[in-house]
Amino acid sequence: MKPFPTIMSSPHPKNASGSFYVENDHCIACDAPFHEAPDLMGTDDGNGGYHCHFRRQPDTPEEVDRAIMACVVSCVRAVRYAGNDPVILQKFQELKSADSCDTLPQEPLPEKSPSEVLQAAKNLLRKLGGAANETEK
Repeated sequence: MKPFPTIMSSPHPKNASGSFYVENDHCIACDAPFHEAPDLMGTDDGNGGYHCHFRRQPDTPEEVDRAIMACVVSCVRAVRYAGNDPVILQKFQELKSADSCDTLPQEPLPEKSPSEVLQAAKNLLRKLGGAANETEK
């Protein structure tokens, strides 16, 4: 097992060791991250309550993409990435979710148009085998 990387927040104790984690006591039970990566995440807190956490870390590129999306959809940014893989960090930046990463500088990022963000999300969904809605409003 890999040890936790240096992280800025306290991870929930049920998180698997690794770069993706959920902050302890920050989950609001929205269920959105779990639906993005149900094979990677659990929702029991060990005390009969609800708190999402990473049951295991992603192993494949597809699993990494699902873990990234779990971070992106987290309502309160409790699902986080603490690693320093440049490919993963770039994906967070493309999805305008640098605030889900402990290792990215918290300075303003270059602005992306809504269509650029939408296209990055569609590309990731397509890569995951999802059906992105091709109709833009």
